Amino acid sequence: AAEAARAAAARREATPVLDAFETAAAEQARAAAVAAAHEAQMRPIEAARAVGTALDESLATVRGGGPMHSASHPLVAALATLDGAISHVDSHPELQSASLRAELHALRCRALRAVSVQHVAKPLDSAVEKVLLEGRRAAAAAAAAAPAAAAAPAAAAAEPGGRPHASHPASDPASASAAPPPAVLQPGKAAAKAAAEAELIFVRLAASLRPWIEELEARAAEHQDYAAIMADARASYWRCRHALAAAELAARLAGIARDEAGGADHAIRRCCGEAMLAAASEAKLHAAFFSPPPPTPTRRSSFVAQPSAAASGVTAYAAASSVTAYSATEGGGEAGGGG
Repeated sequence: AAEAARAAAARREATPVLDAFETAAAEQARAAAVAAAHEAQMRPIEAARAVGTALDESLATVRGGGPMHSASHPLVAALATLDGAISHVDSHPELQSASLRAELHALRCRALRAVSVQHVAKPLDSAVEKVLLEGRRAAAAAAAAAPAAAAAPAAAAAEPGGRPHASHPASDPASASAAPPPAVLQPGKAAAKAAAEAELIFVRLAASLRPWIEELEARAAEHQDYAAIMADARASYWRCRHALAAAELAARLAGIARDEAGGADHAIRRCCGEAMLAAASEAKLHAAFFSPPPPTPTRRSSFVAQPSAAASGVTAYAAASSVTAYSATEGGGEAGGGG
């Protein structure tokens, strides 16, 4: 009986201690669960914050385009991480704070701007430099070959005694005026070949740049800052195309105006047709780089459809081509007595 009494007293004394221990263990388990839940909630955000360092490292090592677009590319992975973090914050009201949203938005702008500059603008600039360099080389080669090509017919036409050969076009003024020497035809062929090669370069470039542009297009509608970055990429494209196509088109229009024998009105029609073909070609090439713009809603009472902002490049190109056509034919019409 005495032993049982002592055991009961010991249990009474130990009960508060055991209760306190159990309470502490339960609190510790709850704290660990809360910490784990908080860590799980913050993991996408911390991963998004680490994107800043990854972006710095990526931009420090990538120059002029770098690797092709792929899911493992640092920028593509960074954008996917940021997309996941923003979606995570949107689905957890307790995490939705203005400062956190601003932080994630700034990181996403950095990533999109890196895509626009490193993987759209710089490859376009490199393509323009390549085309212009090839054009300068072709022009230098043509200039070096022109004197020899011009002297070859005269040398072949002369007989040992110094008299022209009877069968050569130089002895027949009519045939000489009808058939221009090869030196006149060669520059046109060289220009056509250079234009075809330049277009092929941009067609191939479109295949590699299209996935990067899609990264910008997919997010452009979510925020005006993203739309501005997309607009910058499109402006870079049109700047590069203008640097290549404007001078070439102006030369073609000037050649039509200079060589047209049907008067100024016929020259203007031909120049406008050439400008329309150039604008259609630019629109087709633009479609290889960018998705078609959404239709712009117009009122029923409006008779003129307003072009969308995305299509303004083709519109501006066509307008500039028309002005160039008029300018090219204006001088020729006055010189030839046309109206």
